[in-house]
Amino acid sequence: MVTYNPNFDFVIHEIQRISSLDFVSTFIIVDNNSRNFDSRIYDCEKVTVIKNSKNVGLASALNQMFEKGESLNEEWLTFLDQDTVIPLRCLETYEQNCNKACSPEVGIFCCSSVAVCGKDFANKEKPISQRMLGDKPISVVPRCVTSGACFSIKCWKAIGKFMEDLFIDDTDYEFCFRLTKNNFQIIRFDDISFYHELFDSETKSIRLFNMSIQYNDVSVFRLYYKVRNYLFLRKLYRDFPRRSFFILKFFIKSIFLEKQKMRRLHTLIQAIFDSKKMYIQFIQK
Repeated sequence: MVTYNPNFDFVIHEIQRISSLDFVSTFIIVDNNSRNFDSRIYDCEKVTVIKNSKNVGLASALNQMFEKGESLNEEWLTFLDQDTVIPLRCLETYEQNCNKACSPEVGIFCCSSVAVCGKDFANKEKPISQRMLGDKPISVVPRCVTSGACFSIKCWKAIGKFMEDLFIDDTDYEFCFRLTKNNFQIIRFDDISFYHELFDSETKSIRLFNMSIQYNDVSVFRLYYKVRNYLFLRKLYRDFPRRSFFILKFFIKSIFLEKQKMRRLHTLIQAIFDSKKMYIQFIQK
């Protein structure tokens, strides 16, 4: 789990709940310099804490977690966001299948749907194929979010680390893109879901022409990284999945529905310029 100014009462509760499972050998916390860091975490059973002196971003923290897992001779890591509630049966399913003689090309196990802010959102990724794994219906999918997913450390070593230049947004999709390009598979269990909050976002609604329009009031910080990273990845990988319509909707909602409109417009322009600069710097490395 990567933490940054979370509700530590909730985090500690989840650590205790999950660590009660016999097969959970280590619970790794990477803290990105939380202002409200709670030292009670050190008293939790099975916990290993990596405390950063600054916010190094999600991608760097994930790499720290994998490096620690590798040093502890772990083979699989399940990542949870600081506001994720995952059913124990999900972790039990992962454990049962990680240790089976399943295809060595499996790089990630994930869940079928996520309940966000009280609403169920199915994993909309169109299956590449579907079959049964034991008594579990599964799908092979092209990508998944990091939270609630179980990653092979062998796969992480084979394809390379999470791209730290991204800092936060699209970290998961970029990793999944490289993973599938290297002939690893992402297996989704179609009968398991978990609960997750939208980080740094608030769902709001307005009425327009007798219609109710819902949107997520995303922070300017996240707006910048969402746009910059997507445009950068589209330049870097010509076949990176297109989400132009999504970005256009995101742009329109940010400018016309949310607060701080001029600041958001300036942020979007800055993100476009920075994506080009980021691409040039990346290919010159």
